[in-house]
Amino acid sequence: DIDWAKHNSTSWEYSEGSNNEGIGTLVLSSAQWNGIKITSGINGADSPYLVIRLKNNSGKNIIRVKFDKATVSAFGYYNQTISTNDSEFKTYRLNLGSYAQWNPDYSHTDVTIQFGSSTSESGNSIEIDRIEFCSETNPLENSKYTFNGNADALSLFASNGSSISDDTGTSSAGSPGYLTWNMDGTNDNAKLESRYGDTAFNYTQNANTNMSVYVELINTTANNEIVFVAKDGTAQDFYYGSSNMSTNSAENPAAGTYETIKFNMVSTTKDNWTGAANEQWFFRPRNSNNNNRVEAGDIYIKSITFKDNTTPIESISDGSWSNASTWYNNEIPDFRQTVNINHNIGIYGTYLNMNAINIASGKSLKTTSTMNSDVAVTYTRSIPTTNWYCITSPVEGQDIDTFATASGLASGTGNNRGLGTFDEVNNDWTYYQSGASGTGDFVSGEGKAIKLNAAGDIQFTGTMVTEDASIPLTASGSGYNLVGN
Repeated sequence: DIDWAKHNSTSWEYSEGSNNEGIGTLVLSSAQWNGIKITSGINGADSPYLVIRLKNNSGKNIIRVKFDKATVSAFGYYNQTISTNDSEFKTYRLNLGSYAQWNPDYSHTDVTIQFGSSTSESGNSIEIDRIEFCSETNPLENSKYTFNGNADALSLFASNGSSISDDTGTSSAGSPGYLTWNMDGTNDNAKLESRYGDTAFNYTQNANTNMSVYVELINTTANNEIVFVAKDGTAQDFYYGSSNMSTNSAENPAAGTYETIKFNMVSTTKDNWTGAANEQWFFRPRNSNNNNRVEAGDIYIKSITFKDNTTPIESISDGSWSNASTWYNNEIPDFRQTVNINHNIGIYGTYLNMNAINIASGKSLKTTSTMNSDVAVTYTRSIPTTNWYCITSPVEGQDIDTFATASGLASGTGNNRGLGTFDEVNNDWTYYQSGASGTGDFVSGEGKAIKLNAAGDIQFTGTMVTEDASIPLTASGSGYNLVGN
């Protein structure tokens, strides 16, 4: 943080925190624009993107990059809308290079990251744990190794009967660079490893957030699996398992079609994949059809990408899941990510392999798609008064006792609490009892009545309902049955 200083702000303080996870806290003043300023120089050509991860504890709804231009005493401004009063950190990517005033032939030595709104937010704060000016043409993949003659190949090495060479591809326009990983077939422990401990070339990853790994490759060998392994210097953790890959490909690595192999660490125990600066990992090929032998041949690797799949991806408009304009920063949710749905979203015929999906009150996810069974779907409903409301659980697996404890139910006569089930036969209500346990889960399609002791939100968390709900209707009493969609 020594490169940054407060600008129109009360204070800018840095705390290292645990696992070297530094957090800078900007305390806001009454000025319209508050921020932090750097004077060390940002090269316009080398760094046309800004990636910033923050938690906005204020009503400031605009982030603005103010920068000096080649013209003396003139500034350019790049604005982007951000969310307000956050409960968690979010990542924003600003394409400064798309703005004509960001001069690629100029070193900007007067750059300020500002936060603004029309109202004073004096005393509130903005917490920042990452600021990076970077060169990636796709800044969504900022922790990415590409192999086109740059230093990325120098950050890796191969061992145990394997070797690597960096190939920038052919001279034809648009041809990709790639890394050739050769196995000689003599050692079943062949691996491609990060050059950890090398201060010149090691690239660290934030293992607390970057818990997805994507590998673009062409496999010409008979090895049908590739394993991602995390280690801690003395132990190796193979828990992240293997992903299947196509075998014996005849694709040309300079112009062929690469497949993407994906690894997920969210749903596994992160024994060794921890910390804000993890650098100890490797890949290992094997043939599961031949006693996990390592077969001879080449695997061509176009890129290795570590992705942040803990920062939620936010919807910004009604629309299709697969439309980039539906999401903040045009980032379409892809693989084992957390998604906040603040609008009405539709998706059809696509398998969703997510980490968690959170749906805001009154909004919807309409889909005929299938979804991984371990995804946690949370639906929020706002209850605006202390009156009675009819509800039903839109998910499967929501425990009633857990729900009742978290919802702040109103108290009634005796041990009665504000969660009722209608008894059609007796034309009466039965109520949830204080201190109850073992009540079970909500039944899909069965309606209940709820009354809170104060207006607020209730939440249902479980798995998405994928089959029709069947509720028996009776007419032996009043004839009224309470059902829900």
